[in-house]
Amino acid sequence: MIKYTDLVRLVVFLAFGLPAAFIDARTLRIPDILSLGGIIAFLLFEILVPSDALFSRIAGGVFGFLLFLLLRVTTKGLGFGDVKYAGFVGLYSGLRLYFVVLLGASCFALLFALIMKLMKKENRGQKIPFAPFLTLGGICAMLVR
Repeated sequence: MIKYTDLVRLVVFLAFGLPAAFIDARTLRIPDILSLGGIIAFLLFEILVPSDALFSRIAGGVFGFLLFLLLRVTTKGLGFGDVKYAGFVGLYSGLRLYFVVLLGASCFALLFALIMKLMKKENRGQKIPFAPFLTLGGICAMLVR
């Protein structure tokens, strides 16, 4: 049985996550109003409706942000919008389920890359938006919860 607080978190996640995914897919940019706005919305919700998962959610947000910051610095393959968005998704999922997010996002991204390769529509240096895959990973985490 899903709790109303989990349902509210999902609605907030989708309200910020779906537009971010679509905008990133079209423009390769994630507006700060969506990633940072989502972070603020989640933090306000956690203050107004405290839960026992507060530490896990904050740890997930920090972990996601730092992991993607490390990937950005070492690979130069991610934009800073992806870093902020990864923090937003981590705040939604919490630390424990963030690994489900990463697994789901990676599988969806790999599937996308394979389809593009089979359709011969990919270029070696082509940039791929990652927010859509992180969003799908966040939805997977909700289903596992």
